[in-house]
Amino acid sequence: LLVVGTSIHESARVELQLAGRAGRQGDPGQSVMLYDFMDPLIEVYGLAAMSQVLSQVDSADDEEGPLYVDGLLVRTLVAGVRRPIENVGQMSRWETKRYDEVVEDYRRSIYSLRRLLLRGTAQQRTQVIYMFIQMWADRAVSELLDGPGGPSEWVAPTLDPSVAVVTDGGTSPSPTS
Repeated sequence: LLVVGTSIHESARVELQLAGRAGRQGDPGQSVMLYDFMDPLIEVYGLAAMSQVLSQVDSADDEEGPLYVDGLLVRTLVAGVRRPIENVGQMSRWETKRYDEVVEDYRRSIYSLRRLLLRGTAQQRTQVIYMFIQMWADRAVSELLDGPGGPSEWVAPTLDPSVAVVTDGGTSPSPTS
């Protein structure tokens, strides 16, 4: 079996698997990788290295037809083209793993809270409910009362205009009076 690779794959692992398909179960096989210097990956990631390889080939002007270059320079060029692509893939997998860990921690805490509410004692359920009420109250206080002005400016903008506001010991009339 002869396996012929005709373009650069983003992962060296895939090309090695293709080359491994050449010989199976004791049958001899061969694999050849033919790369085009106009391959999109080479054009994006290896233009400088490609021009260096082509400048080192003397016989390019003497031959007719396609130029065949083999050896360490080509393998180095292909490895250099793959490196940034594999790094991007590795970073993507790493970010996905980090995101998955965060989601897993969140899921575990939600399920433990759910389990406590469903299987816990009445006292435990009451404590959880009071905890949520306290969190809601803290959030409401921080949104309504934290401000740069004094107490007269804390609540007034958030109230209904028909409600009288008590500030500084006195009652201010509502805007409709």
